Amino acid sequence: MAEIALQIFRQLIDCGKTEKRIPPTYVPSRNTIFLSIALSYAEAIRARAIFIGANAIDFSGYPDCRPNYYTAFKKIVQLGTKCGVEGNPISILAPLLKKTKAQIIELGRKLGSSTKNAVGLTKLIFMLYYKK
Repeated sequence: MAEIALQIFRQLIDCGKTEKRIPPTYVPSRNTIFLSIALSYAEAIRARAIFIGANAIDFSGYPDCRPNYYTAFKKIVQLGTKCGVEGNPISILAPLLKKTKAQIIELGRKLGSSTKNAVGLTKLIFMLYYKK
């Protein structure tokens, strides 16, 4: 068990290594917090999966938006939850992880989402952040 914990710890450390600088918009452990809360709730209601909209193609240096981070988190689910220990871990699904921004917008259009509103909101959030 200690060896498995050490492997997970090493994976988590490795997923923080990046050649890019981490941008000033980085929020420490943001996706870890979201996933931890979602995992707790999902297990309580006996959900089988958690979906997260992270993207690795344009991750801008965020360590928690890369595939190896999600691989490491899946190990946490297997070892740190009752359902995981019993052999029925909750799936962590990141369907947008390897899609380009254009592919994500196209998928949103196909699903009937208003791209204009989503893109406008994203621009507004970044404009407000950078006005500080």
